[in-house]
Amino acid sequence: MEDEIANLIGYWDWENKTANQCAAAILSLIDGQRCEWEHDSEGDWRTGCKAWFAYDYSTEDSFCPCCGKRIEVKDGQ
Repeated sequence: MEDEIANLIGYWDWENKTANQCAAAILSLIDGQRCEWEHDSEGDWRTGCKAWFAYDYSTEDSFCPCCGKRIEVKDGQ
């Protein structure tokens, strides 16, 4: 992801952008690299890529086995 951020910075004309526009562009890139997981009412994992896994699936693997993006567990879970 470091290379992708560097490419984004090199592509943009940062001098003509506000700090918020620059931050939004980088956060958008980061968000596109994550698969957000959350527990459903039955205790199974529901993923951002619309898959699901049994409650005993370990999110310690870091990457979603379906879409390959980095797993991010939804806040508070």
